[in-house]
Amino acid sequence: MNYRETRQYIQAVQTGAAIQPGLETISLLLSRIGNPQDRCSFIHLAGTNGKGSTGTFITNVLAQSGRKIGRYFSPALFSKNETIQWNQGEETHYITETEYETRYVRIGEAIRQMKEQGQPVPTDFEIETALAFLAFSEWNCDLVVLETGMGGALDATNVVKFVNINVITTIAMDHQKFLGDTIEEIAVQKAGIIMNAAPVVTVQESPEALRVIQKRCEEKKAPLFILDRKEIRVLSCEVGQTKFCYQGETYTIGMCGQYQVENACLALLALQVLEPLPPEIRHKGLAEARWPGRFDYVKKEPVWIADGAHNPQGLESLLNSLWQLYPDKKWIGIMGVFADKEHRKMCRRLAENSRFQKIFTISAPGPRGLAAEDLAEELASFGMESRACTSLTEAVDETNKYQNLEKDETIAVCFGSLSFMKELYQIMGE
Repeated sequence: MNYRETRQYIQAVQTGAAIQPGLETISLLLSRIGNPQDRCSFIHLAGTNGKGSTGTFITNVLAQSGRKIGRYFSPALFSKNETIQWNQGEETHYITETEYETRYVRIGEAIRQMKEQGQPVPTDFEIETALAFLAFSEWNCDLVVLETGMGGALDATNVVKFVNINVITTIAMDHQKFLGDTIEEIAVQKAGIIMNAAPVVTVQESPEALRVIQKRCEEKKAPLFILDRKEIRVLSCEVGQTKFCYQGETYTIGMCGQYQVENACLALLALQVLEPLPPEIRHKGLAEARWPGRFDYVKKEPVWIADGAHNPQGLESLLNSLWQLYPDKKWIGIMGVFADKEHRKMCRRLAENSRFQKIFTISAPGPRGLAAEDLAEELASFGMESRACTSLTEAVDETNKYQNLEKDETIAVCFGSLSFMKELYQIMGE
């Protein structure tokens, strides 16, 4: 089968299949393609918020040392190709269409054999993960920065044997349908990536989550390193640049938002535990790291900020940064969320602790998207001025009109989900 035929075949056999967290199917698939993950070494990341930014900082610093560093993350912001990449020095290589299609056909043949023998059919994420392992193995990556997709213990990435260090970012309520209804239950899933005595680095706001991680580390005899927030001091925060001091050393990052400083420090702690690196490599790697869609300035005059905050904890981080940078401005919002997120809590928090004068709502794309009208009604129930828009283009136009009346007094903030960020950047011409 060629690529088109393979994709059609896989889509056909996947029909009606539901997500079933577990490692059996991905393990069967990987065994049929030679277990490429066993030829790689990993830095494994789990957590609810901050995986992407922390992974970006770690990848960029290690790449500055001259080694080839693979990276796998989700979801994609602009293209599926960006989620499977390698970085070395100043060079970043996204998997090409040819590389992707060649490996996809190979995986398709393995799936056909599995189907013929009555074995379960892999999900799209399991296929993507297997494809990524093939790519990293064949690219001869020195180390791979690997992010879980959801959870940890039963996540498709949790089949890797050779883990140099585990990094667990902050844990909050998310994906309760699959991970559990309490912080403790979710933390058990996240801490499930701790499979051996490899060191673990974390930062947590929840004492319950931290206790779960500590217990897991004790069971696996894994040394635990906890980020000490007292060692962090923000020196300045401006458009496109933040300076901070960590462990007595001053750093500059090109990302804004108070939470990005914490993500950068977690990355520094992980790198410190992993191996000592020269100061110039650490500084250069952090300063040049970029992660679109996370307190990202889509436009600087007038100010437009894009942030993928999609749960109450992420929203709280966003609001803290807005209060720090723009306490006297009027905020205008564009908000879209998935129906399975804790959007009601988010709306309540917006009413309690923000300067949003008006929020234009949109329906997040796909079947999971909450209708714009329902989101607007929810915001209104908490006393927020809101209006449902039929499209993101309409929401951007309405926000522009609002800003044109009070250009120097307002900022625009687009948030609630990463799912519409690609379209936002396209509309804004970025």
